[in-house]
Amino acid sequence: MTSFNSPLAHNSGRLSRVCRIRLRHNHTVRLEWTGPAERAADEITSGRDWADGLVAAWWLHVTIELRFEGESDEQFRWRAERAAVIAKVLVQAALENVCMRQMIVDPSLPYTEDSVRRNPPVRVEYEQAIVIADLGSCLSSAKGKNWGVGPWVMPLQPDDPVDPQRVLYLYRENSVYNRRFLQRREMKRVLGRGYRSLVTRAKRATKQEFLAAVTLAEAEVVRHKLRIELGQFWRAAQGKVFLERPAPELQLEFDFD
Repeated sequence: MTSFNSPLAHNSGRLSRVCRIRLRHNHTVRLEWTGPAERAADEITSGRDWADGLVAAWWLHVTIELRFEGESDEQFRWRAERAAVIAKVLVQAALENVCMRQMIVDPSLPYTEDSVRRNPPVRVEYEQAIVIADLGSCLSSAKGKNWGVGPWVMPLQPDDPVDPQRVLYLYRENSVYNRRFLQRREMKRVLGRGYRSLVTRAKRATKQEFLAAVTLAEAEVVRHKLRIELGQFWRAAQGKVFLERPAPELQLEFDFD
């Protein structure tokens, strides 16, 4: 089960009577109960949100442990106070964001100040990219991405774009990931509709498999339109090399003077 590494949530458990349950907003807590495990899981996860989950936990006499094993009272207090300050900063920044203020006053969108306080959008920064959405969505969508060092959870900037339905990616200039994406898109554009699938085929196949499957007509199109051989084409589609392409020609202004 996917877990959320909250500074106040400890998700290591004991055997038999301890279970990890993911509540809404990707909160994972350690639960101990005296009744059947299946019943506790059903009751907790059926809650509408985190607050409902806590009510269900109280009703089932479930103990929710927020303390790390071996943690002293002073260490726990310091961590709790620090988490509260961080949460306050993230919420305040979200409420001051221009897009979020517009979304809150839009009656067609399910956003209120209370909903933003419960689950504020944030900036999750990496060395090569920035992700903007609620924290759980940011971490989930960035899983498996090779964006360099990170993540760092940061408050929204006032002018950050926020979408009510989508996770937004903002790529930095040093983003190798984005350069590969843009190069593949440009290669497809140059090849045209009839041969653009060559880029996807080269990306998904080994060099030997790709070269064995390419027809003579396809090889000639690659040489004519991209001015490279098939081996270089495969490496470019894989993102191993970056091609130097001339800037697209633009319509110049006519001199009527």
